[in-house]
Parts: sequence; C-alpha cells; structure tokens
Amino acid sequence: MSDDLTIDDLTVVGIDGIRRTFDEHYDTMMCVEQDPTGAHHAIHNQHARIEELEKQNASLEAAIKRQASAARTLRSCALAEVQHLSEMDRSEYFAAHTLDSERDANAILTDRIEELEAKLAKAVEALAWCSIYENSERATATLADLKGEQP
Repeated sequence: MSDDLTIDDLTVVGIDGIRRTFDEHYDTMMCVEQDPTGAHHAIHNQHARIEELEKQNASLEAAIKRQASAARTLRSCALAEVQHLSEMDRSEYFAAHTLDSERDANAILTDRIEELEAKLAKAVEALAWCSIYENSERATATLADLKGEQP
C-alpha cells in the first residue's frame, strides 16, 4: 500500500494535498480525469478491502453458526436435566405419597387388629364363664383350644 492511504483504506490524499474519503475525493468526472491512476488505485484498494471484509464476514457467520449450535445443544441438555429433575421430584412425591398411604393402611389394620383382639378377649371370657358356671363341655373344649391346652 502506498503512503498516502490510511490504515483502514478509507481515505486518500488528493493531488491538492488534502486527505479525503474515496467517495469525496473522486466525486466528479473531472477528479477522475485529473487523476485516473489514483482513481484506479482507489477502486482497486476498495475492491481488495471489500473482499477482505467479505472473508471476515464469512468466518464470523461460521463462528456465529457454531455458537448458535452450541447454544442449542446446551439448551437441550439443560431442558433434559430439568425434565429429569422434574421426574425425580414426581417419583419422590409418589414414593412419599405411597409411603403415607402405606402408613395409613397400617394404622387402619392395627386399629382393626386391636378391635378384633378386644372382641376375642371378650369371647374367651364368655367361654370361661360358660365352662365354669354352666359346666359346658363344648365351652371348656373351645376355651382349651384357644389357649393351646389339651381338654
């Protein structure tokens, strides 16, 4: 590149010594006629800069696509983890609910067993009275059988 161009290739020093942008420097046909070589170089430099920027744009677009793909992958992983945690919460809820239901059922069964044991104790007492006061052989045999004794 020549010394009259800036680092970003967007300005040029004209024949009058004034630094201007390309579109300002070569804005009339008279300017191009007075400096055809400079106009050619300016067009060539702008074309090279455009090609360079297009390459950078293509690489940036590819990087953006990779980042978007990575973001989609991370999102799907996060959603899968949230779904898994949600399912674990549900399974823990169902386990706790099942355990509570089992405890309730055990409490009902325990109450029923206590009730039946109380009725059995009254029946045994009634059989004992029958065997003592009525001399009932059947009551005596049933009472012995309940106690696990031989009549």
